[in-house]
Amino acid sequence: MTHPHWWREACAHLSKDPDLARLIEGCKGERLASRGDAFATLLRSIIGQQISVRAAASVMQRLETRLGETNPQQLLAQNEEQLRGCGLSRSKVRYCRAVAEFCLDPPDWHATDPGELKKQLIAVPGIGEWTWEMFAIFYLQLPDEFPLRDLGLCKALTLACGLAHPDEIHTPTMQARIQSWRPWRTAATWHLWRSLDPLPVAY
Repeated sequence: MTHPHWWREACAHLSKDPDLARLIEGCKGERLASRGDAFATLLRSIIGQQISVRAAASVMQRLETRLGETNPQQLLAQNEEQLRGCGLSRSKVRYCRAVAEFCLDPPDWHATDPGELKKQLIAVPGIGEWTWEMFAIFYLQLPDEFPLRDLGLCKALTLACGLAHPDEIHTPTMQARIQSWRPWRTAATWHLWRSLDPLPVAY
């Protein structure tokens, strides 16, 4: 596992917000971690689309057992029936295959400009804004990602900030508060997710 070099600076900045300070204090010694495998992170992100964290972990475990070694070549060697047997829907089989084909000859993940990398990845079937954001957070470890389309993040933000309804996230006051967390909103995202789960999320 690798960790972002900017984590301590980010937590110091975010601790100026009393609600985030409370979450950060409760997670001392924990931080965002990358598995260091771009292909596996993309697979986990696709599998995690629109299902629970627990269900996604179960599917990924079965897939890893099936593949033996999680790499594009091994995935492409499986037929549709074998991949469906791991719990993948027909559409997710297609998406996982598309990602595997892309990763046979990938760009230089860390040297490519993130904007260009995002454009390339979103052109791959099955990768949309949310999947890109998970990749940007968990593999690239970009410091200022805040995926407001993520239902877990919205729920955590509503609870942590004492909002009466999730719609309040979009009020000018709350949006200004979120903007004040720049340029370290990835750390804010991680702590908000962590407030909902007994174990840190890792893609």
